[in-house]
Amino acid sequence: MEVDFIEGYKKLQESGDLFEHMLLDERDCKGRTLLMGAAYHDDKAVIEYLLENGRDVNAKDSDGSTALMYAGLGGHKEIVELLTDRGADVNAKDEDGKTALMLAAYNGHKEIARLLIEKGADLDAEDNDGWTASMYAARVDFLMAGASVNAEDEDDEDEDYEDDDDEDDDYDEEDNDDYDEDDDDYDEDEDDEDDDDDHDEDEDDEDDEDDEDDDDDYDEDEDDEDDDDDYDEDEDDEDDED
Repeated sequence: MEVDFIEGYKKLQESGDLFEHMLLDERDCKGRTLLMGAAYHDDKAVIEYLLENGRDVNAKDSDGSTALMYAGLGGHKEIVELLTDRGADVNAKDEDGKTALMLAAYNGHKEIARLLIEKGADLDAEDNDGWTASMYAARVDFLMAGASVNAEDEDDEDEDYEDDDDEDDDYDEEDNDDYDEDDDDYDEDEDDEDDDDDHDEDEDDEDDEDDEDDDDDYDEDEDDEDDDDDYDEDEDDEDDED
């Protein structure tokens, strides 16, 4: 198809046909030129021929896109280099404010992005939404890493679950230890209560003994009084006899 197109164009040029320029400058319903179509489809021979015959390398379609943008969008590094060498504007923007660098970054064409930067593409240029090429590149890297990120998250969740199990075990051990300590404290308290009871019993026994001693002393006092009474009676008897 490339050869047919070029040969057909040569015949038109040689014949001086009036439709020559009309054909090469023809646009489709979206304003796209032959140069744009060739750039998107990686048609190097047609691009070279069109440029040699004065076609505008920076022509734009109805959306503001250029042949360079189409080449970057399609991932055709060799075409990008050819167009930039022929004067393509690396910082031209479409109606959304996007540059060829942004489109390449958005589609993950890293080698083309590097080439455009080498050719002077502005890394800090912003589109109508305030996005730069670096932001688009970061977004692509993030999305491409999505599967592995999810896998890592699942592994992390498993590890967290295992850690939770370990924490539960530690918690149970601590509860058991605390429970055992409480039991020991309770037993000690009961022992202390038993000791207190024993002490009270000892004190009661001592009190009982003291009471018994007091009773004995009281009885002895009563006996002494009885003896005194007997003595007095004896004396009275003696007086009577006298």
